[in-house]
Amino acid sequence: MRDNSIPPSPLRRRLMLGMGLGAAAGLSGIRNAKASNFPSQPLTVIVPWAAGGGGDVVVRMLAATLSQRLGQQIVVENRGGATGTIGSAAAARRKPDGYTFVYATPDSHCVFPHLYKDVPYDTLKDFSCIAPIGYFQFGLAVHPSFPAKNAQEFMRLVRESPGKYSYGTWGVGSTAQLIMEDFKVRNDLDILHVPYQGTAPQLVGLASGQVAAAILPMQITDGYVKDGKIRMIGLGSAERFSELPDLPTLIEQGMNVDFRSSVGFLGPAGIPADILNRLNQEIRATINEAAVRKNLLAQYVLPQDMSAQAYREFIVAEYARWGDIVKNSRVVIN
Repeated sequence: MRDNSIPPSPLRRRLMLGMGLGAAAGLSGIRNAKASNFPSQPLTVIVPWAAGGGGDVVVRMLAATLSQRLGQQIVVENRGGATGTIGSAAAARRKPDGYTFVYATPDSHCVFPHLYKDVPYDTLKDFSCIAPIGYFQFGLAVHPSFPAKNAQEFMRLVRESPGKYSYGTWGVGSTAQLIMEDFKVRNDLDILHVPYQGTAPQLVGLASGQVAAAILPMQITDGYVKDGKIRMIGLGSAERFSELPDLPTLIEQGMNVDFRSSVGFLGPAGIPADILNRLNQEIRATINEAAVRKNLLAQYVLPQDMSAQAYREFIVAEYARWGDIVKNSRVVIN
């Protein structure tokens, strides 16, 4: 796969300068580290969410293969709390020697820094960008009683009955809420947001008819779709997903929304370039192994493949993009 590098705009160049300054910090005391001797001890991946979630499952699957490639054990450390910021902050404070990195999501590293005032880290200064994993796939689903069969009918019904319908997400300030609220503003729609405490109660809420629609990770919808408890309207991605070839995207149906969620690995700012590149190369090689790629696709994750530099540019662009979405969505957290 090709690097998805993005030509930097003036804003991105300024953001990249900030990341460069952050990456330069913390080099003292570890400049003698050499990729040829790395790793010489076990590594730790911090997952800033509870064990058993979709991201945790993916990280543990990758860690099993990556540890074989590196010749060292990889310990998965779950440090949940404060919607991913506690574990992420802990990772940012670790020694930047390549032995600790963190599973990063748009929520924890691209959204919350724009949405909350007290996030205990600066994504662009406090982290090294190691490698992406891929895009989790999300879709717009409705209760079977909802009349719409496609995205155009969905938008028409919502527009014709302002305030009548509601949609559920997995929480206040979630990427799903921000994307939908941004879409509402751009299209002058009135549909009520109902936040749940996670995707499991959100899915139950939709299946029971508490809400008319929901943005859901495709990872958890299979059984409910097969049993007729919910109906998928479309995939929230730029293009159709190979494992769901018959499910059209919302974009191709004329609903200009993209719910894709890119996840990856970041480390403390200041990881030496040779070690950073070694980790990047091994993670990319892991993801490109046929068995691993097959397992990722089965988890509804579309793998990404980028150099460390390309991933840095991608994170800069994503950080700016989510900042615009937060602003345009008019979502305010008290």
